[in-house]
Amino acid sequence: MSYMKLVEMLMTDACEDPEAAENRHMRTWLMAAMIFAIPWSLGSCTDPNGRQKLDVFVRSLLSGKNEELPVPKAVGKVDIMMPDTSLIYDFAYEQKARGSWHHWNDYIKTGSVSLTQKIQDILVPTMDTVRYTFLMDLCIRYERPILFVGPTGTGKSVYVQQKLMHGLPKDKYIPTFINFSAQTSANQTQFIIMSRLDKRRKGFFGPPLGKKAVIFVDDMNMPQKEIYGAQPPIELLRQYFDHKHWYDNKDTAKGDLDYDEFMFFLTGGVGLQNKIPNPDNTWLSEKSWDEICRLSDLRNFRELRDHFLNNTRDWRAFYDDKAPHQAELPQPWQTKLNEFQRMIVLRCIRPDKAQDYSSDYFTVGNSIVHATMEVYKEAIQNLLPTPAKSHYVFNLRDFSRVILGVCLIKKEHVDNKRVMTRLYVHEVMRVFYDRLIDNKDRLWLFDIIKRMVKEHFKDSFDSIFEHLANGSQG
Repeated sequence: MSYMKLVEMLMTDACEDPEAAENRHMRTWLMAAMIFAIPWSLGSCTDPNGRQKLDVFVRSLLSGKNEELPVPKAVGKVDIMMPDTSLIYDFAYEQKARGSWHHWNDYIKTGSVSLTQKIQDILVPTMDTVRYTFLMDLCIRYERPILFVGPTGTGKSVYVQQKLMHGLPKDKYIPTFINFSAQTSANQTQFIIMSRLDKRRKGFFGPPLGKKAVIFVDDMNMPQKEIYGAQPPIELLRQYFDHKHWYDNKDTAKGDLDYDEFMFFLTGGVGLQNKIPNPDNTWLSEKSWDEICRLSDLRNFRELRDHFLNNTRDWRAFYDDKAPHQAELPQPWQTKLNEFQRMIVLRCIRPDKAQDYSSDYFTVGNSIVHATMEVYKEAIQNLLPTPAKSHYVFNLRDFSRVILGVCLIKKEHVDNKRVMTRLYVHEVMRVFYDRLIDNKDRLWLFDIIKRMVKEHFKDSFDSIFEHLANGSQG
């Protein structure tokens, strides 16, 4: 992204304000905009080490400590510097009164996840989602192209797709998605984009009147290079950015594209209404009753709601128990449900005690994530690709495959913590081990997995699989 274009976008609203001429903070805002634009333009393509170096350089430059590059006298003292608690990439400037810097984490909004939503469709808000969404909003608003660059599997495409599919008014924007591959040609690219446009008049094309086109080109680096080293589909896009027109593939007639209505993005819960009234709201909250009714729709909890209505006194006794996480559920539910399912019922009735009951399950969830991350880091550092092992390429998608595989297990199959530990080992073997072709590599990874079980799950690898020594299953 161009440095000056980013500064221009950040300052446009402030300059167009009717009271801009009387705004005594305008100089401060401009200086903050110019500082903010440095990491997201000049330093946008740096790796983590480069970000650290740029942070040190920018801070020394603006504080006047860089003797080779002193602050010009016309600029004066820079008194709007970002806090030194984090990198310059981690702050945004809020233009209110004199203005102030805020960490991106301050803008993260927690949201609810629908019970029917697939785990692979869940986008957890993080600092990255907030700041990249901010930059996308800015570019969409002022109709500027933006390029996301980074290693594969780090979420670039997901951020853009989430924004274009769910973050834009459908009556105003028309998103178009193009996936480049090694075989993508310039003609194919031009045909796909032109097919989404209307002919306004001879030689002039644009989206339907009243709408704006947003083109998302994914994997822009993929097209194969031709004999002279160029990538024709990328050159076609460059032609549009530079000249705002293309030529017809049949008669070579010039076709102008409406630049003002075109923009490019490039990359290398709902509650259910409960109709049955709460049987006793003096001790049972509406939220708890809603969850019990919703739980009764699941196969293993059928008739729980009816039993609750007919045996309210027994459930009240369970609720009043000083240690419900150690007490038995009213029959037949104590014997009908397994340990994990009983924990779910407890969470509905006494959520304040669910943590005591289910600490093992929360702990094993964290253990799976941390252990998978450690295996992934070890793999990318030690299992490097060679001519004979060219498929030894691991990225964050492999990390997510392990987590997604673990999440496929059904609740009724989780009787104890060791079930989850065995499942974790199975998924790591499936994703990482099955890709290895060398016995030395396999033994190395097997030792890593055994160490993960010991360090993160606090268990012995041999003991959790001792049942297999007798030919048992599970």
